[in-house]
Formats: sequence, C-alpha cells, structure tokens
Amino acid sequence: MKRVIELTTIANTKILIFVLLFVCLQPTVSAQDTIAKKPNTIYIEGLGIGLRYSINYERQFQIKESNWGFSLSGGVAPNFVEPIYLYFPLRFDIDYQFGNSKAGIGFNYMWGFYWYRAYPPYNDLIRSRDFVAFPKIKYQYLFRNRFLLTGELNMISEKWQPHQNVISYLVDLPFGKLELYQKQFVAWPGISIGYTF
Repeated sequence: MKRVIELTTIANTKILIFVLLFVCLQPTVSAQDTIAKKPNTIYIEGLGIGLRYSINYERQFQIKESNWGFSLSGGVAPNFVEPIYLYFPLRFDIDYQFGNSKAGIGFNYMWGFYWYRAYPPYNDLIRSRDFVAFPKIKYQYLFRNRFLLTGELNMISEKWQPHQNVISYLVDLPFGKLELYQKQFVAWPGISIGYTF
C-alpha cells in the first residue's frame, strides 16, 4: 500500500512540475515574438519597383516560435514630369530574421496609369499596358528607435516575361543613358527607410 501511495505521489509531483514549467515558459515564448507585436511599417523607397520613388505600407506576419515570416505591402509611385504616371507597386516577401537583421526573397508586381501631355489625345488618361512582375532579394536592418533600413535588388528580364512589355518599364527607369532598350537582363536596386509600429 505504501508503494502505491509513493508512486501516486511521485506521479502527481511530476505532473505538477510539468504544469509549472509550461506556465513559466509560456510568457517567455510570447515575449520573444517581438516582430508580431510591431507588424506594421510605413516607408519611402528610392528607385526600386517604383522607378524613381514610392510611398509604401507593409504588413509583417511572423510564424510563431520561428525566425521565418512573410510580408505583404502596397504603395503608390507618382511622377509629375513627362511621362506623367501613377503606378501602384505591390510586394510579397518571405524572410528569415537573425538578430536585428532580416534577409529574404520576394516577388514584385507593378501596374498603373500614364499620361503623355505632349502627344494627342492631350488630356486622355490611359491605363498602362506596362505591368511587370519580377523577383527580388532583400536585406533589412531594424534600429533600436524602430527605424528600418532596407536594400533590395530586383531582377528584371525580358526572357522571364515574354508576354509583358518589360522593355517599356526599363525605358522609364531614371537613368536613360544606360541604353536599356538593348538590355535582356537588369538588376535594379532599391533602398528605403521606414518606421515600424
């Protein structure tokens, strides 16, 4: 009888220790999930998918108990000189976090409107046929004051998208002297600074 009581007491003690450990570890796991608590970012990008500049919003989704996550973002990229355009860049990224840094790959899509005042019809707003979609790699660094610095490299190739007018997109890039009409592949950089909350 004593043996049964001792075994029952030991079993109950083990269960109690397991429950206490689980309760104590649960806040620790939640506390490490810092990105999920600040998943929003507003940022301004120079160059990149917005050609010259764009204003964007990003929503981050962190996989629990993991360094992996993904994000969705959208923005607006206006240009007020010839050709006038209003593009809407959209992004999807998968990234891996290590310390204050993140590295990842993604996919960009851009569409919008353009307006040439120099050619007839002078006041006609036309939907752009120059929508493009292309992959990218990126790196992010989060500062202690919640500012975020991001660099990315977009891979643009006519061969990957034979049915899209990628050459027209390349011609709209800010550096006309690159003779982008003749390029079959361009690695186009983008850099942005944002604030997370």
